[in-house]
Amino acid sequence: MQPRTGGLIRVLLVDDNPHILSTTRLILLTNEDIEVVGEADDGEKSLEEVQRLRPDVVVMDGRMPRMDGDEATRLILRSFPETRVVALSIGDDRDLISRMEKAGARNTVLKGAGPEELGRAIRTAAI
Repeated sequence: MQPRTGGLIRVLLVDDNPHILSTTRLILLTNEDIEVVGEADDGEKSLEEVQRLRPDVVVMDGRMPRMDGDEATRLILRSFPETRVVALSIGDDRDLISRMEKAGARNTVLKGAGPEELGRAIRTAAI
């Protein structure tokens, strides 16, 4: 998969914690080939934002109110199979990671990962 515009990988961030959203956005600013195009604070809103923004990669929290990340991932990939998903996990939650992988997430990165690790996870998913 090649990024759609200007060589940048367009990313949608999804997490119900506003601090995690803003921190993740700041971390990604150090990656010149990644552009954060939007944010959503739950799984339902992520579906709307994917339809509106058509990101290359969605960085998706696994546990959220209203709709968990695995269900949102499944629905996104059903409608937009060209979109890739990177799962966010707060720790080594094997059940969550397994559910996200079964839903179609390309890989998992821990919340609080540094710029290199998060950037690498997004680049790997975008291929």
